[in-house]
Amino acid sequence: MDKTQTLEERLTDFKSSIKYKVDRHEGLSIDENGLSETLEQFACDLPLLMEEIEKQGARSIWLKIPISKSSYIETAAKQGLVFHHTVDDSLMMNKWVEKGTDNKLPGFATHYIGVGGMVLNDSDEILLIQENRYVDNKPFWKLPGGLVENNEDLEEAVLREVKEETGVTATVTGVLGFREVKNFMFGKNDMYFVFLMHADKNETEINIQEDEIAQCEWVPCKDFAEKAPILSPLLQKIAPIFNAGNETPEKVLEQYRKENSKEDMLKIMSLTNKKYDFRNRTNNMYLSKFIKDCMRLGSKL
Repeated sequence: MDKTQTLEERLTDFKSSIKYKVDRHEGLSIDENGLSETLEQFACDLPLLMEEIEKQGARSIWLKIPISKSSYIETAAKQGLVFHHTVDDSLMMNKWVEKGTDNKLPGFATHYIGVGGMVLNDSDEILLIQENRYVDNKPFWKLPGGLVENNEDLEEAVLREVKEETGVTATVTGVLGFREVKNFMFGKNDMYFVFLMHADKNETEINIQEDEIAQCEWVPCKDFAEKAPILSPLLQKIAPIFNAGNETPEKVLEQYRKENSKEDMLKIMSLTNKKYDFRNRTNNMYLSKFIKDCMRLGSKL
């Protein structure tokens, strides 16, 4: 094997009915268009390909099989390829080929990602919804939001979800924090990002997604904390900040002025963990120290 050549160059003279691409990690990638036309041909050519790429120093192989050619799976499995993931009408298999090194291939997605919008307006109101589905047989108010779709930005997702569920057109003004839950479904973690948003109440109307949402209201911020018993657990934790008066941030800042070090300054701006339990799971809620200190003062009022 000539290591001065790339893997693609070393495979130039190898002929196969299987069409592949060499990736930037010196591995092979085969999509549904690269498969042999027949199972018989695939069963003949795949073992030869595996033998050759191992000899030529390939590190890995990725193989995408459409459901229409699911009969090819057995042949691939006999060559040591294993399942990586499935989406819609296809299955991805892979194998670490390089000898003497640990498998460096990444696993499939490890997290579910959701977004929620804390939408405020110029009348000092917050947009809340109740879903048709109850939790523990109880209705509660929560932020509009939902799951991030494939290849969708977080901001795109929260704008879309708020619009779909409530009919309200809002803009993103910041990220308040995020919540993490371990072992949510299928052994994967769940992350939920909360965005601060703004909407002009006079220029956008509530129009709920009736198959998902039971109610949607603009709730005065001054009444928010009173709704705590019927708020989602996350909002119950945030509710004390709505008790805090307009002078609260200045009180918190006065405490911070005593801090001198750069580390203390960065701690003020950093997100830190505040744990709470819901549905027998520990929720990790990451908020800035400033928000948490305002919440702490608000809870005393």
